[in-house]
Amino acid sequence: KPNNLLYIFSELIFALILFCVFVDYSYAYTGTITNEGDVVEFPYTSTIESFKAPYEGYYLLETWGAQGGSVSNTYVGGYGGYSTGVVYLKANQIVYVVVGGQGSTGMANVSQNYGGGGYNGGGSRAGYTCGCNYQSSGGGGATHIATVSGLLSSLSSYKGTYTSERGTYDSSNILLVAGGGGGNGYVVGGWNYNSTRNGAGGGCEGVRGQADNSRGGGYGTQTTGSGFGQGGNCGGSGVCDGGGGGFFGGYTGYDNAGGGSGFIGSQNLISYGSYTKSMYCYGCTSYSQEHIRTVNTSSVNSTATSYQAKSGNGYAKIKLVKIMDTESRLESLSVANYNFNKSFNPDTYEYDIT
Repeated sequence: KPNNLLYIFSELIFALILFCVFVDYSYAYTGTITNEGDVVEFPYTSTIESFKAPYEGYYLLETWGAQGGSVSNTYVGGYGGYSTGVVYLKANQIVYVVVGGQGSTGMANVSQNYGGGGYNGGGSRAGYTCGCNYQSSGGGGATHIATVSGLLSSLSSYKGTYTSERGTYDSSNILLVAGGGGGNGYVVGGWNYNSTRNGAGGGCEGVRGQADNSRGGGYGTQTTGSGFGQGGNCGGSGVCDGGGGGFFGGYTGYDNAGGGSGFIGSQNLISYGSYTKSMYCYGCTSYSQEHIRTVNTSSVNSTATSYQAKSGNGYAKIKLVKIMDTESRLESLSVANYNFNKSFNPDTYEYDIT
């Protein structure tokens, strides 16, 4: 009977939901990790995802921020930045992955806030009653990985302490951030004729929106921006594009908003083996210091590619680099009557003692 079939179907759906909850199949990433070198990938889902480490060991983290909204292939939003580094996780330790969404674009001929900011901190766009056929764009969202759950803008209390020697904060909870790009608008017959110089996401710093009218938006840095984890939101009136999300978000702009900054300063994010913790961004300023290391790149890809900026939505990957044999690891080391000034590392088994 139809009623019986409907009842049976609803019970099956309920049972499937319970099954997913209790056996940890609620994760939306693709791939599995069973051996060193295996990778799980996190496409954009507009939700906070979680990853439970199956083994104790070293994991490579890679994040790409989202692009700001684009009017066309000529007037493109700022590209998302790329951040990477290695973290040591205990077995069953959970990290949270939040992938940024691309900002949206549309006609904006009425004085109001149109929303349109990308998920995880992309700033909203606005229009203006000007009869000028203005197309405005929202900013792209940042992509981050942390040991605490939440959108980046809600994690300000976890950013740690800033030191001039480090050049950034030393958060133990926010592991890394890839900045989102600023939105790029256009007025038909109006101001912006050179928007290929878009406000890309960072990097130690984002990139300034560079509209021809000299009213592009400013960028986020390691200490300043439109807000922590949030690109600049346009108000209810005025020609305006949303800033890119980031560690600190980019500012709003007229025809080209600024990009948000990236972040690799966490005290728990390291370089390991052939992997160097670093950030890459399109058209940005390069820095060589360890905790703000930034490389300027002209490479952009819609597919998440290591060491390249990204168009479209953000992305994230986690790769198991090395499984540690916890039974053979040193727990501590002490030396009596000798000069021992080496830093203790539980994965180092030989020390020179003089």
